[in-house]
Amino acid sequence: MKTLIIWVWAFGFAILNHLAKNNWELQFFSYEKDQNVLKTLQERRQNPYFYPNTFLPSNVVFLESLETLSEFDLVIIALPAQYIWGFVREIKQNLKPWLTFLNLSK
Repeated sequence: MKTLIIWVWAFGFAILNHLAKNNWELQFFSYEKDQNVLKTLQERRQNPYFYPNTFLPSNVVFLESLETLSEFDLVIIALPAQYIWGFVREIKQNLKPWLTFLNLSK
């Protein structure tokens, strides 16, 4: 199953780290819109704000855009609830009927 996790801040990072460490045979993909956080994730595999001493395993791949959204089987959204509507507007051109979303917003 090809899985994408959106928003790798505190909660999304924790979910991504847990899934990746407990499912070594799978590759996980992640998207982070904040370019500063994305750069740190790509270079050091850590979140500079919330988990400076935790490193993501090598089975995590960081995406620079969501153009390939329709290639995924499962999209896990870990956005704060107030950002959901803006996010959906941003990705609506890439949405396909077969996409399965798991919304972990709080």
